[in-house]
Amino acid sequence: MICDRSAHENHHHRNPRRPGRPARKLAKLCTEADQARDGATTHGPLTVPALLAMLAEDAGMVLTRPGAWERSNMGTVFSSHGYQL
Repeated sequence: MICDRSAHENHHHRNPRRPGRPARKLAKLCTEADQARDGATTHGPLTVPALLAMLAEDAGMVLTRPGAWERSNMGTVFSSHGYQL
């Protein structure tokens, strides 16, 4: 299958004027979820950098924790982007 890079890039950059807005909203929603659970989350309240660090940590577990749920779930994410690991 040939990947049309321009179509793929456009899919991920639909609103170039506000590229960080969805990430900020997601971090805010995660922080609200943390507060609703009285801090019973794995990473506490999240900022965008903390959210990205958490995701990078989980992505790294694809290699370091082969039997863990992070490996399975992040493996699915990579696979959905075409990266068969």
